[in-house]
Amino acid sequence: MPLHALLPCSLVLGGLCLAIGAAPVGPESAEPEPQHPHQLFGFAGTGLAALLDPATRGVEQRGEAMRLEPGAVLVLRPLAIEPFVELLPSWNIDCGEGGGFRVEGRFATLTEELGPWVTFGGWGPAPEGASDATRWGPEDAPHRVAVDVLEAASPLSRVQLRVVAAKAAPLSLEHLTFVATLPAERAAGLDRSAPAPAEDLVLEVPARSQRDGGEAIAHRICSPTSVSMLLAFHGKEHGTDAVAAALFDADHDLYGNWNRAVQGAFLLGVRGRLERMATWADAESALRAGHPFAVSIRAEEGELEGAPYARTSGHLLVVCGLLADGHVVVRDPAASPVDRVSRTYSRADLERVWLARNGVAYVLHGPR
Repeated sequence: MPLHALLPCSLVLGGLCLAIGAAPVGPESAEPEPQHPHQLFGFAGTGLAALLDPATRGVEQRGEAMRLEPGAVLVLRPLAIEPFVELLPSWNIDCGEGGGFRVEGRFATLTEELGPWVTFGGWGPAPEGASDATRWGPEDAPHRVAVDVLEAASPLSRVQLRVVAAKAAPLSLEHLTFVATLPAERAAGLDRSAPAPAEDLVLEVPARSQRDGGEAIAHRICSPTSVSMLLAFHGKEHGTDAVAAALFDADHDLYGNWNRAVQGAFLLGVRGRLERMATWADAESALRAGHPFAVSIRAEEGELEGAPYARTSGHLLVVCGLLADGHVVVRDPAASPVDRVSRTYSRADLERVWLARNGVAYVLHGPR
């Protein structure tokens, strides 16, 4: 099996491949066991240099990071992984004063040539030579990037990523990750439940309400408000309006771009990555590691009892605890005043509106 043909929920750090949570299927099994639907790949540290494609230029290792000179291109070798239908990247890149970059990818099945480069996002001024492919591809395209996530009409098996630097200033790449989501049938029947902890597990995240932001944007800044709460938990105090200004995606007129949330948090002082969780065991593991996280939900009317809204087509809130009685402690920035931001939701409701719908989480790990 190739080096990167990894099992679900895999992690590549510093060139080391680890497989987590994949149960082997015995030779007499009638059907394969349900798999964790999300494969996590991370690239960082000294091993990253060994994964570079010959097309890389202007890049050198500096300690635990990769330095990109102005105008450099860092290209990873193509990776063959389990067939996937969605791919969600994130990154931590220090771009200094006035620096800029774009992160791009191209994809294929095992038997096809890699397609054209498409853009996932970036920061600062666009570099010369970066892909001009729209992130909103046509609906009938075989695969397209919808703002921040690749969506494929049929499974893909090969991925190649690159970082293209603008000419204004050098960059320092500390971490690049992506989550590849398997076809739905691979996870059919997955048990998302886990026993409630014997004792309450709660991290004390400062509460903030998005309604305290500027009147013109207060209804749009659930993501920056959630990030500001996580930053404060890790000791980095930034006003919600300042975080919103940093995270704003002018290309799409959005405050809720997922990869910009993680990159913006990094530039504001805290490392992190995007994950896609699938079970309550995933959530508990993050909390026990001391990492509260923001989650992306979508709820129809009546699906999230006790929420300060009847329904939402897209919203971010912070998960900061699991109670022994089975409830989940959250900070929901849509609530107002701020003393109503801290609340509890049922596991069943959050499982429906978060884990079963996309499982996306901003997981911040600690100060730089």
